[in-house]
Amino acid sequence: MSRSLLFTFLAICLFCQLGSAQSDASSEFPNKYRSFVLGFGPRTLNTTPGTILTSYVDDSPSMDNLTTTTIVKDNYTRIGLYFAFNWGKFKGLSHSVNVDVSMGKHQGGLVYYSLGYSFPMEIGISPLIIRPAINAGFGNFGFDVGNLQNNDVYIQIGDKKYYDSSLELHLKSQTFIYGPTIDFHFILMDHLKIFGNIAYDIASKNDRPTLTFTPPSGSDEDSSSSLNIDEDNPFITYNDEKITTLPYEASGIRFTIGAGYSWSKY
Repeated sequence: MSRSLLFTFLAICLFCQLGSAQSDASSEFPNKYRSFVLGFGPRTLNTTPGTILTSYVDDSPSMDNLTTTTIVKDNYTRIGLYFAFNWGKFKGLSHSVNVDVSMGKHQGGLVYYSLGYSFPMEIGISPLIIRPAINAGFGNFGFDVGNLQNNDVYIQIGDKKYYDSSLELHLKSQTFIYGPTIDFHFILMDHLKIFGNIAYDIASKNDRPTLTFTPPSGSDEDSSSSLNIDEDNPFITYNDEKITTLPYEASGIRFTIGAGYSWSKY
């Protein structure tokens, strides 16, 4: 995290503490709560331009095969859907479990836990909860690299047989993420609230890339198959070098807005 970002995060925490202290004398908040939040926002995956070459021959007698070229552009921006379950104190320690899914081409997402401290303030007759926190969790991102066509009766990946006309291929890898975040909960009614979030993700280098075979939408098959790419089949290169990590960087800022429902306030 940059020094300026750290100073900004600490300054917001100090501001929240002062504002919360001033509002304590004139307002009373419930002690604890639980809530569910649904939101959305732009999601940018930082990528290094280049070319991914994917070659694979399946295990069926007909030896279904493909060789595809995937052009990696300079960054991808998608719409992200955000889901969170929050619990804790209106003023004090609070927690959340979060899922953030990037939709569209080259899908990916995050699953992480957040530990924070909530500061209640009064805005007119409605309370505003500001919650600085620290996130930690895992991400899974990658690239769509084509379709494997069924040339005969079935496609076979290991011991698994697929009778669909084709399978979608996705190249994915995992990364560990952590970083600061700030939630804004504006309480409109007893149970309804408007939600905003600014998060800065710091991501490790991605590793353990796999090639995933997924049945098309509407298929009778409901399970995917994955293969490690450290063998010669599948054989995958990036800019003519065998892939060990995928050409993306998951660090960056996320903005989210949405709405939530609170209950079990006491």
